[in-house]
Amino acid sequence: MFLRKAIKIEKSAFRKTVLQTTNFTLWIFILSILFLLGNLLLKVSTYGIETGMRSTALTFDMLSKPLFSPLIWSSEPKSNVLHFVVNFSVYYFLFTLGFWMKQYFKVVGTVLLLVFFIATGIWYYVYIVSNSVI
Repeated sequence: MFLRKAIKIEKSAFRKTVLQTTNFTLWIFILSILFLLGNLLLKVSTYGIETGMRSTALTFDMLSKPLFSPLIWSSEPKSNVLHFVVNFSVYYFLFTLGFWMKQYFKVVGTVLLLVFFIATGIWYYVYIVSNSVI
C-alpha cells in the first residue's frame, strides 16, 4: 500500500509503529468492504436484489455491532459512538504497542499481537453467537 514506503523511510520507532497500525487498520477496512461487496454480488445474482440487500445489511449489522458494543458486559447494552471511540482507541493503542514492542523485542511483540488477535476473535465470536441465540 502507499504507506509501505513511508514506513520503510521513517526513522522514528514511534512514528513507524503508528504508520504500521494505520496500514493494518486500512487493510482491515478495505477487506471488510470487499467482503460485503462480494456478499452483496453473490446474493443479488442468486436470490435477487431485495434479498441480496437485506442479507448484506444483516451481515454488515452483525460485523459492526461488536465495534459499537461496550467493553464491559455488565454495562448498558445500547450501542453508541462513545463505545466505538473507546473500542477503537483501545484497539489502536494495543496494536501500536504491539508493533512498537515487536521492533525492540521480537518475541514479546509478536506474542502480544497474537494474544490481541485471539482476544479480538473471541470477542467477535462471543458477541455474534450471543446475538444469534437471542
